[in-house]
Amino acid sequence: MNRRALRAGADRFRTGARLALASPDRLLLDFQLLFVLVYGTTCMVAAPREDSDFFITSPSSLAMTFLMLVMVQSGTFAVAQAVLAARADGTLLRLRLLPGGLQAYVVEKCLHVLAVSAVSIGALLGLAFTVGGLSAGGPAALPGALGSLVLGLLFFVALGLLLGAVLPAGGDLLSYSALAVYVPAALAGTGAAAFFPEPLRAAVRVLPFEWIANGVDAGLTGGTPLGFGGADTWNPLVAAAVTAVWTALLLAAAVPLLRRMTRRASGSAPDRTRT
Repeated sequence: MNRRALRAGADRFRTGARLALASPDRLLLDFQLLFVLVYGTTCMVAAPREDSDFFITSPSSLAMTFLMLVMVQSGTFAVAQAVLAARADGTLLRLRLLPGGLQAYVVEKCLHVLAVSAVSIGALLGLAFTVGGLSAGGPAALPGALGSLVLGLLFFVALGLLLGAVLPAGGDLLSYSALAVYVPAALAGTGAAAFFPEPLRAAVRVLPFEWIANGVDAGLTGGTPLGFGGADTWNPLVAAAVTAVWTALLLAAAVPLLRRMTRRASGSAPDRTRT
């Protein structure tokens, strides 16, 4: 990723942000405020409390589940939809012809998701600490929560780019694929993996979902995260490493897959042109 692509991606992000802010209809969708409203309503109805072990009334479980849903919607589903739309209207084909064009597109999507998620996640966590019963830990653990959020969002963006690049336009495959991401993300938010049999728990933790949710939870509350207990040992460095490795692998694959997708969409023969 060169400096030209980073600057071009930042320029595309600023242009898109101005257009989004000028359209009230897009604000509700881009900032995922519907999830925040549903979470706030659920908190007022269920009245979460710290001594509860039930999902719907446990402050950590409820907050982390909705937080993971916001991250999936903003980072994976919305980005995959944007990639499919950009393929259909020829935007990606035009970017492929520019030096670093597809790399700039990846940078733009990462910046866009980080920006809009800062608003939606900030609003959600504000509700979590006011009406959701979540208790804040000390400031020492907050960098861990922020790091988990940023790495988690970049992972979901990379996953969205990947899905948009490999899925065919039209049909229901995107909906089914998004469901396959929503389910493990929501389960990670509930901390259900702590009750899985050991082999299944180990298999689940190869993926980054559990590490993202637990990293945010541990950083915000300053305690043992909801998905770890008993003989399990929580290690924030392992959480960061697992998420970072997955994110780096998916981002590294995003540009070549986007390039191949636009080449196939244009009907051209494979070539060695680099963008």
